[in-house]
Amino acid sequence: MTDARQKIMIVDDNPQGLEILSQVVAGFGVRSLVRCESGEAARELLSRSAFDLVISDAQMPGLDGFGLVTWLRREAPDYNR
Repeated sequence: MTDARQKIMIVDDNPQGLEILSQVVAGFGVRSLVRCESGEAARELLSRSAFDLVISDAQMPGLDGFGLVTWLRREAPDYNR
């Protein structure tokens, strides 16, 4: 069981994948869940808000999961590194 106050982001360009991952995470009791359909949308939100966990698809058009994680580790605000 997780702490319901944790803020989690799921990133996937596939609507079905996004829905399945959302249901899995919600099944653990997470109440604060943010869904993003692209790496660019995720980066925008991550630059403005803190998250406890980010789950991302690796292969997406534009900014993929690998690029998103690279940005998170090198350039994101300190609260998300």
